[in-house]
Amino acid sequence: MSRIIVVGCGGISGWLVQCLDKSKSMLSGREVVIYDRDRVTETNLDRQMFSKRDIGKNKAKCFWDKYKDSLNISFHPDMFTERSDVQNADII
Repeated sequence: MSRIIVVGCGGISGWLVQCLDKSKSMLSGREVVIYDRDRVTETNLDRQMFSKRDIGKNKAKCFWDKYKDSLNISFHPDMFTERSDVQNADII
């Protein structure tokens, strides 16, 4: 299966995942894999797609929780590195 890997769940990536969700019919079953080791802080709330109830939680896990019912999505709560599994990735 082909995959789309999203590195980071901050400002731009948040909008990207939302767009992928809105375009899921065009994904043809591709898995969306998100990587982020960071946690949500109050300073993220004004510019990133998180709410107060997300504070302290892993950003990648928050995205997984939000989109798991509508996208074929998985997450890694760690940093993306050259050792990360990029097999069968269409887009990183």
